Amino acid sequence: MIDSWGMLAEWSFSVDIKEDTAQITIKADLLGMAQRDTHVSVDRCRLTIFGESVF
Repeated sequence: MIDSWGMLAEWSFSVDIKEDTAQITIKADLLGMAQRDTHVSVDRCRLTIFGESVF
C-alpha cells in the first residue's frame, strides 16, 4: 500500500505523543519487534519510524 506521501506503508501501529515545555515523548507499539530492529529518524520536521520483522 502506498501512503499519501508516496511511501510504502504495509502496516500501521498505535502511537502516543506527549509534549511539555521541555520535551516531546513518542511511544510506539511495535508488536513483535525488538528495539534493535527499528530505526527512528527526524529530518526537516518529519519523524520516520522504520522496522522490519520477518514472519
